[in-house]
Amino acid sequence: AMFGVFLAQILANKSLTIVGNGKQKRDFIYVKDVVRAMILGMRSKTNGEIFNLGAGSPVSVNEIVKNLKSPKKPLYIPKRPGEPDITFANISKIKKTLNWKPKIKIEEEI
Repeated sequence: AMFGVFLAQILANKSLTIVGNGKQKRDFIYVKDVVRAMILGMRSKTNGEIFNLGAGSPVSVNEIVKNLKSPKKPLYIPKRPGEPDITFANISKIKKTLNWKPKIKIEEEI
């Protein structure tokens, strides 16, 4: 959701709105890596397993904004109640079971 909001703001020539201080981290993954993991899962002999998907390395919202290279200065708005400071997928099981790991880095995604 964040990327959609940011891209709409860039196209509208508006400041990017950052919730909180922007130091919160998220574990982003590119859709092609998700699809590749799903295909590996379908082709494997595993049945009924649940795997976490993510990059395995969270990135701060401020870092994402920096990589987007918006010409406008970001606008910081108050943090929403209950918003986590970090999300981080433990991908060790899928790496071991399906020999999968993400190939596309967040800088490439952006």
